[in-house]
Amino acid sequence: MAAANKLSVGVIGCANIAKKNCVAASTPFASCSITAVSSRSEEKAREFVNEVFSGIEQRPTHIFSGSDAYNKLLESKESCDAVYIPLPTKLHEAYVGTALRNKKHVLLEKPVAVSAQSYRDMLSIASQEGKFLMDGTMYVHQTRTKQIVKAIPNANRIHFNFTFEGDEDFFKNNVRVKKEGDFMGCIGDLAWYCVRMGLLIFSDLNADALRQGLVRKCK
Repeated sequence: MAAANKLSVGVIGCANIAKKNCVAASTPFASCSITAVSSRSEEKAREFVNEVFSGIEQRPTHIFSGSDAYNKLLESKESCDAVYIPLPTKLHEAYVGTALRNKKHVLLEKPVAVSAQSYRDMLSIASQEGKFLMDGTMYVHQTRTKQIVKAIPNANRIHFNFTFEGDEDFFKNNVRVKKEGDFMGCIGDLAWYCVRMGLLIFSDLNADALRQGLVRKCK
């Protein structure tokens, strides 16, 4: 797809999860391109770009750094049309609101908010501004998930097992194992997948219906 026809996306923060997603968004057949990166550390922003976009022809043309790096990107009119926010949950509401009010669509990492009301407030702003707010739970947006939900009629109980093996670096440095980091920790991260699938199965809602229901509720 020609670059001129792609949705331009800015990245708020240089989290590890953003590396994988930026690589995926930079493939030739992707309908978007990463045009801006922000980090409070200029060195980290440069390292992120050099690592993620090594060998990729189209690299971000806007790099924002400093204590106000996130706001500088969000308030920039020429850097991007949408933003991807992989920040800790406790920071979501403030930056999502700023992004939406600056006329930018938002892709938000999960868990999306510290409370249901906080997320409803974000959805309300998105509705008022006429912008999309989408959470980054990938399987919810996969057609196969809809088929799975339809294949489980009249469910009355679900048992989930969802684990991964964290290495020494994970338990030492990851935001999910620090009390000052993401307040829901690994439970908020891993259990999010389980709870979300349960909502889909028990409510028999696809992603569009769930989003529209929340938007209607907060109008």
